[in-house]
Amino acid sequence: MGATSSAEASAPFALPTARAAEWLAEHAPIRNAVQWSAWLRHNNRSGRHVRYRMRSQRIGNCLLFTMEELARVRKFEMERASRHGYSEESLKFLIARREETK
Repeated sequence: MGATSSAEASAPFALPTARAAEWLAEHAPIRNAVQWSAWLRHNNRSGRHVRYRMRSQRIGNCLLFTMEELARVRKFEMERASRHGYSEESLKFLIARREETK
C-alpha cells in the first residue's frame, strides 16, 4: 500500500448523503433512510429554519458528512425523541412496522 500524506491521515471520514442517511436510519430509527436523506438535504439549505444545523462539505454536487457530525445528530434527535416518551426499542418497532406496510 502507498503511504498517505499527513493531511489525508488527519482528514475525517465522510459519507455522501445516501450513505449518511442509511447510517442514521440504522442508528437513529426515528426516520427511515428516505426520510433521513430528505432531512439531510433540507438541513443544508440556508433559507430553512432547523433545530440543528449540520456541518457538511460540498464537493461538486455531493454533500459529505463526517461520522462525528452524524453521531451528534443521532444524539440530538434521540434525546429529543426520548423527551417525547419514545424509547429506542419502540422507535425501531415503529420503523419496522412502517416498512412492513409499504
